[in-house]
Amino acid sequence: MSENKRIGMVYSHTHWDREWRATFQEYRIGLVKRMDFIIDLMNRNPDFTAFHLDGQTIILEDYLEIRPEKEQELKKLISAGRLIAGPWYLLPDMFLPSGEAIVRNLQRGIRTAEKFGRTMEVMYIPDMFGQMSQTPQIASLLGLKGAIIWRGINGSPEELPAELDWEGADGTHIPTIRLHNDYGYTYIGYVKDGHANIEHIRDHILKTHLPYCRAKHILLPDGGDHACPDENLPLALKEWNESQPDIELRLSTLEEFFDAVLNEKDLKWHPIKGEQRMPGKNFEGWQAILTGTLSSRIYLKQKNYEVQKYIERVAEPVSVMAWLSGGEYPAAFLDKAWQYLLMNHAHDSICGCSLDEVHRDMEYRFAQAEQIAKTIAAISARHAGGVKSESRDPAPKSVSVFNGLPYPRPGEV
Repeated sequence: MSENKRIGMVYSHTHWDREWRATFQEYRIGLVKRMDFIIDLMNRNPDFTAFHLDGQTIILEDYLEIRPEKEQELKKLISAGRLIAGPWYLLPDMFLPSGEAIVRNLQRGIRTAEKFGRTMEVMYIPDMFGQMSQTPQIASLLGLKGAIIWRGINGSPEELPAELDWEGADGTHIPTIRLHNDYGYTYIGYVKDGHANIEHIRDHILKTHLPYCRAKHILLPDGGDHACPDENLPLALKEWNESQPDIELRLSTLEEFFDAVLNEKDLKWHPIKGEQRMPGKNFEGWQAILTGTLSSRIYLKQKNYEVQKYIERVAEPVSVMAWLSGGEYPAAFLDKAWQYLLMNHAHDSICGCSLDEVHRDMEYRFAQAEQIAKTIAAISARHAGGVKSESRDPAPKSVSVFNGLPYPRPGEV
């Protein structure tokens, strides 16, 4: 193979909105059918080497509630690096949840994926409605190879290539790949009638992707919203490679892509810095960050703030103080409260851009999280403080006041 030959690294995936234009339970019926197909496909076709579960792990929980007998098969495929899950629990909005909630989301996702064998070491954030400035810092602290983004950053090939050096708010840098303005994470149509769609692939790659890519290795998606993999994809890539000598296509993973592109010694990464929230400026099409979702269904944002704040600043700190005073730390209950809360942080959920039924389900989850947090806080408060009075007077002589923030607070109470 020529050293100058371009290599297109194709990642097969689905973008799984847990709830959006349909309710969670409606979508889950489709999820179970797709996961059944994917597991069967991988068991009978070793050439289909990898499939990405959208950077999430909640998919695994939702599937196994219906198919608990498939757990060992999932663990086998994930451990082998063929089914790719994590590092997220689910793909959140990056601005409406708190910073703590973003970190808990990733911690839960990584913990869940590792229970199944391994977690993906790439920050996969293509469909969030804009990118926050702390992402490079968080990705670096987690030891991730790099980030994949789409929404929030636009520009012509001359203005903004695919390969970016993203500097975060604290000065941390991570290698970042931007997906194409118009196509993002969606299909390019590799297969037609079971065989390679030669003309379409060539037209798409040459006219769409190559102008953006300075690297020898090009990242090419094959997937889309609620997509199921095409079992003929490995055959189509083989047929392409046999007839097209100038560009090689490989079925690959996001981790393999970063390993390859980071080894390109002469590649120059274009610098970007901080928050990425460009609302759709480009020279071809429109790639929006849906800014109106910051205020749509404002009651959801208000409830999220209340419940999130109560868990972070009341229930957890008071529970720690009760534990330090000899009580039992209610880890399982607090974990359940966080789970209910995080389920509401999916970008189409907390952003208020789904069906009415979806947002009614969110109100139930907020209520469950709040009930757990307030009950745990009340119980813990009775055990916290350790203040004892030597007076024989049965009336209380002291009041304990707790600071739920991680720094001293001056002033009167």
